[in-house]
Amino acid sequence: MPAPVFISYARTEASFAIELADLLRAMDFDVWLDEEQLPAGSDFEKRIGRAINVCQTAVFLLSELWLERDWTRYELDRFAALPGKLLIGIRRAPELNIGPRLVGKHQIDWFEEGGTAPREALAWQLRCGILQQAPGARKHWVSRGREVLGGIGGDPTFIEPLVIGAREDAPLSARRNLHLLCGRHKQWAELTSAWEQGQNRLVLLSGQRGEAHEMFLQRAELQVPRSPPRQVLRPDWSNVRTRADYLAALAKTLKTTSEVLEKRLDSQREREHLLVLLPTVSRAFDEAALWQHVSEDLPALVKKPKPFALCAILPVEWRRTNGTIEWMAEFFSWLLPASSPRRDAYLQRRRAESLMRRLGEPRSPAAPRLPPLALEQLRRIDRTDLQSFCGLLNMSDQDTKSYSRQVLFGARSSQEILDSIRTNPPSGAPT
Repeated sequence: MPAPVFISYARTEASFAIELADLLRAMDFDVWLDEEQLPAGSDFEKRIGRAINVCQTAVFLLSELWLERDWTRYELDRFAALPGKLLIGIRRAPELNIGPRLVGKHQIDWFEEGGTAPREALAWQLRCGILQQAPGARKHWVSRGREVLGGIGGDPTFIEPLVIGAREDAPLSARRNLHLLCGRHKQWAELTSAWEQGQNRLVLLSGQRGEAHEMFLQRAELQVPRSPPRQVLRPDWSNVRTRADYLAALAKTLKTTSEVLEKRLDSQREREHLLVLLPTVSRAFDEAALWQHVSEDLPALVKKPKPFALCAILPVEWRRTNGTIEWMAEFFSWLLPASSPRRDAYLQRRRAESLMRRLGEPRSPAAPRLPPLALEQLRRIDRTDLQSFCGLLNMSDQDTKSYSRQVLFGARSSQEILDSIRTNPPSGAPT
């Protein structure tokens, strides 16, 4: 059974929340509503926290009182901090200052007094929002809503998938994604801020090998806001060798050819943002094909102004060293033999930094470019990151200390720490 839908509301909206819960159940969704789930005398905060971990989608009934309540803000902040969660706002009044968490997301207008579409059309919008499916032509919304509310269901061929190129089997359960919550708060805030600006961008994700670059990409694939609409493009880069190979891989993901790739990207950017996950650069820092693809081809493909943007993330990693060795290698590299691993690690980092400086720079002032954004360098996840992670799960101080020792014991890198969390999540974590 799919994860329940969490309804967040102010007490003045209680009757509408109950009506909405009944409507969602009529469309075969499971619902978590506090008045149905919280027995008298129960620990309110703990039970709400568990529900937030379990529920995949949150529907916020936005009203003036909802905006003023601390508890509803707490619910919003907790959901926004978890990867893979879907946040849907239903505006109950036309003029609301909904704040930064929801301001960039497409809202459903379901006003308390008039001004909105028929109930069936609104139900169809909500269903499509939860399933992350395009609602289709507006003229069909009422009939589609009647079908799903009547238990008939819709025509599956009518709905277009919102995400193209992302893994079809991308994990959605909170337990499988729990490890993605640990650390990387600064990098995630930088990426989210850049995404919300809605501009073409090249995002550089750098750090030593073992800092779990791939897991950061997984979080981006799952948690980059879905409203305004977006597509995740994750081509198969395994056999790319030439400049033409890079274009062909991207075109294949969009089910088109290199010859009409620009036209297809223009068409996509008329209706949604594009998130392109590029291959990790590990040693080939001077590869001409990659440099040309990122600094010339991608900017040229999206040079025409469109309502939506393309954001590409390029992971860059180099050989691991500890801080002392890295410092010594930088100052004494000329004394180290050419075959020294320490010297090689230092030189790899220098080449990686050189590559990141060159990427995004146009060959001429008039050439199109993707403005680069270098996220803060990935560094090893530490005890403080784990304490914050355990805090999100409402773990006691004693359990936090015990679990942190278990995860950190013997781990030599962030990758090993996150792998440990993924394979052995805290007891009591959502399933």
